[in-house]
Amino acid sequence: MHQNHYFLKHLAKELNEKLSKSILIECFSQNKDELILGFNGKYDFWIKADLSNQQGLLSFPADYKRARKNSINLFIEAIGLEVQGVRAHENERSFQISFENNYTIVFKLFGKWNNILLYVGNTVTNLFNNSPNNDRNLLLAGFDRKIDQTKEAFDKTDGDLQRIFPTFGKLITVWLKESQYDDLNLDMKWSLVQELLQVLDNTDFSLVIHHSMPHLTMVAVGQVLYTYKSAIKANSGFVQYLMTNFLLQKEQERYLRKIQTDIERGANYTLKCERKIDELTNRRFDQIGDIIMANLHQIKSGLTEVELDNFYTDQVIKIKLNDKLSPQKNAERYYQKSKNEGIEIKKLRESIDRKRQEIKKLETLREVTSTVENLKDLNRLFGKEKVGIQSKPNVPYHKFEIDGFKVLVGKNSKANDRLTLDHTHKDDLWFHARDVAGSHVVLKMQSGRVFPMILIEKTAQLAAWYSKGRNFPLCPVIYTPKKWVRKPKGFTPGMMKVEREEVILVKPLKPT
Repeated sequence: MHQNHYFLKHLAKELNEKLSKSILIECFSQNKDELILGFNGKYDFWIKADLSNQQGLLSFPADYKRARKNSINLFIEAIGLEVQGVRAHENERSFQISFENNYTIVFKLFGKWNNILLYVGNTVTNLFNNSPNNDRNLLLAGFDRKIDQTKEAFDKTDGDLQRIFPTFGKLITVWLKESQYDDLNLDMKWSLVQELLQVLDNTDFSLVIHHSMPHLTMVAVGQVLYTYKSAIKANSGFVQYLMTNFLLQKEQERYLRKIQTDIERGANYTLKCERKIDELTNRRFDQIGDIIMANLHQIKSGLTEVELDNFYTDQVIKIKLNDKLSPQKNAERYYQKSKNEGIEIKKLRESIDRKRQEIKKLETLREVTSTVENLKDLNRLFGKEKVGIQSKPNVPYHKFEIDGFKVLVGKNSKANDRLTLDHTHKDDLWFHARDVAGSHVVLKMQSGRVFPMILIEKTAQLAAWYSKGRNFPLCPVIYTPKKWVRKPKGFTPGMMKVEREEVILVKPLKPT
């Protein structure tokens, strides 16, 4: 319910008291799904928006230390502007911070369509997430939904809450069902709704567990863990609980399952190797060679098989022969097999030793994972440690460096999609040879540095080389910021829709 319209009304009201007349002094991102806004005024105030999943988590840290690296300024046009007010939109899961000079930042909390948009007047000028295709066309005035919520409109729909009160949400619906809403007559339903609206307008906020999931609610549903008077504190408390308890537990369980699977695979591998060693040891090709050498006078040339006494076991043994080789050469062949078996056994034992060392490391990692106390440390742990037996990451690109800048080149059509959609920032520069098949090429941005024209030309030469235009004397190459590249539904692997591109004519150049 942290994204519910009725909660956002309370949150926006408190934010208005905190932020009115303050100045937006910083707006930056250090992760692709996270935006930080810093305000300076009567109170120094920070908003941290995490759009990495459908939760759309907002938190309000007392202070925030910006990293020196991997940080980029966003919504630059609004920095230095004074806040005029904060308000929630009518009947919608969104709110806005209004600034002087007709600028507005909108927090659109629509689940998997979460986004943050910057407006001048009624028009979007910038947005945080380029993925929702229609967000650039959203008008600011369109966020307020006018709905007739009178008794007359309620009666006409026979108490259809989805049409009259579409922003109630899941937990409020649960509360209504538990209050026997469906069994009431129309007048009693209306009275219950009015009672509910009074609760939503004047209430405390509770962090509860409902169906094994944590929720922030304003109605009596689920097991109450904490109660708050302030919407800001309630929101921060919910995020902290989610990150330090629920999400930590879920991530720990996921990592531990992965580690346990790899330990079991490693144990199965060592067992197979040990069985193979037993099988090779029991063959004793060297003994077969001895038997052949002891019976050379009994073996005629041209035979494919012979039965001889095995003086090692006092039994008759059937031995396969190569009819094109002499008996002595057949014996040498078995001696060579014995030698090869010795080498194979040695390698198998070395593999077993390596695998057991890997299992020991995984067991240690399992113990550490079980004792981690917060999500940040858990992610840091698995950012440095390798989970599993395989060590090579499956990256979809080749990596180069040109004049100190990283350049990524897609390996194939599907890899092109992965590179462009999953491994790029909106301000990276995207290249592709024009009108011919080829790799997607991405020139990675660096905070505070612009792309010099000579760098763009060199990267275009690389894009031309990794295309069907490699043998052209001159090849046209398009380039544009990644934010102008998208993949509409139905496009085949590697195909993209590109807007606002520039074209440069270059000679294809093989990378060094």
